[in-house]
Amino acid sequence: MKTLTNRATQNQLAKLLLCLVCITVAAPQITGLAIVAALPAEQQSHDAPGEERDPALQRILDVAGLYAKHYQELCRELVAEERMVQKEYDKKGVLRNQRSFVSDYLMVTLPSDPERALEFRDILSIDGHPLRRRRKLVEVLKEKSSNAFKEAERVASESTKHNLGRQRYSNMVNFGLSFILPDAQPSIEYEFEQAGGPAANSEWVLIRFREKTDDTKLHANTPMGRKPIPSQGLIWLSQGEFKVLRIDFQFKQEADLYAIAGRYVSEYSPALDGLLLPSRFEERFFDVKNPERLLFESVATYANFRKFSVDVKISPGEP
Repeated sequence: MKTLTNRATQNQLAKLLLCLVCITVAAPQITGLAIVAALPAEQQSHDAPGEERDPALQRILDVAGLYAKHYQELCRELVAEERMVQKEYDKKGVLRNQRSFVSDYLMVTLPSDPERALEFRDILSIDGHPLRRRRKLVEVLKEKSSNAFKEAERVASESTKHNLGRQRYSNMVNFGLSFILPDAQPSIEYEFEQAGGPAANSEWVLIRFREKTDDTKLHANTPMGRKPIPSQGLIWLSQGEFKVLRIDFQFKQEADLYAIAGRYVSEYSPALDGLLLPSRFEERFFDVKNPERLLFESVATYANFRKFSVDVKISPGEP
């Protein structure tokens, strides 16, 4: 990727990045949920002061953390077919609305931040009816122009209008990886799900995690400032290499001004060049006062991952 030389354009792309990692909850009191940005590399550390972990568990976390950190460097400039069904329920649990989508799912790297990949959804059809548009987003990004990301922002914004439930630019399929990043580990409690650690003949290692500080990966932006939304769940890692196979986590906050409860599940399978890429993503929101009552669910599957090239050069004088 070429270095950006136009400060105004850098600011524009930074704004785009911020917009794409924010998700808005369908409740009048809540401005939004936002992903907390990762700490710079020089601030990373493995253990909080005075904290001791099982050495075997820490070794696994070290390897898995580096895998999660470099995942976006491996899985970039990719496009796949996404098939998704969204369902919205009323307060009595009766299905109120349902919608199916076929989309291009893209993982794209910003030239200003080559270690970070953004997820875009470019909807191609809704309920079997093709969506009218001039060109597919993947074709726009292949043009290698400084306007490509501006067009991507426009398409992503348009796509949000068709979603049921809350607004979002992507369905955060890779968000769960943030719970195992090296810089996140000091504020998260981990333990082996199996007593005594994983069995040698097991195909995976199962780790339970729980955020233990207010520096949570999900938070609500409220009139009183940022408020934490704690998460906890399970992470399946491949035996030996400790690559992420599955992440299943739940989050809940009962505060009146930003009450929310939900669950995300991400599954990964071998795909292009042997990379473990998303194969299934599930998203659900529940009634906080009645956790058994489902309000919204979305299930997406992914297939036919393939690479495309993006090389954006922005020079002074370009609009």
